[in-house]
Amino acid sequence: MEILADIHDLIAPLLKNIWLQMGLLVAFATIHGYVGAWLAVRMLFRPRRPIKILGLTVFPQGMIPRNRDRLAAAIGKAVGEELVTSDTILEHLIGREFLKRKLDAIVAEYTATLLETNYPSLIEALPTSVRIPVLDAISGLQVKLAEQPLEWMTSLADASRKFSMLRQRTGSLTSLQYALRPD
Repeated sequence: MEILADIHDLIAPLLKNIWLQMGLLVAFATIHGYVGAWLAVRMLFRPRRPIKILGLTVFPQGMIPRNRDRLAAAIGKAVGEELVTSDTILEHLIGREFLKRKLDAIVAEYTATLLETNYPSLIEALPTSVRIPVLDAISGLQVKLAEQPLEWMTSLADASRKFSMLRQRTGSLTSLQYALRPD
């Protein structure tokens, strides 16, 4: 007991200083807070599995590993209902033109596929029972189209007048083309 009395006699004059008392108070509170937080976190996460001796649980499983499934469901529900709502998802899709960019990409890809595909001719795609009447109709139209210019030019004078008019229009187009041509 004399040793404790000697230590007290040595420390007592130092503890009367207010600055030393405040410094020791801060140091003690810091150490106490650190140890308390460390112990709380350790008790939340450890042990990952309960420790049993002779069938008795000596150290129960930590709170988070024990309630992992329930905690995950609660966090998922909170995130789904509070943080990420359907309104925020729609706002991000429409507000930032995400949907427009995706649709443009889909349309561009579909258009490129259509343009790159070689399709058979229309005549080859027709069934054989329909093919002959369609070809007959096309040849009839060709004959009518071939006869049309002949009907226009019934006389030589009429043909000459139309030819000079055609030459005049072609000449004006040519001069217009030269005027609009970039240098």
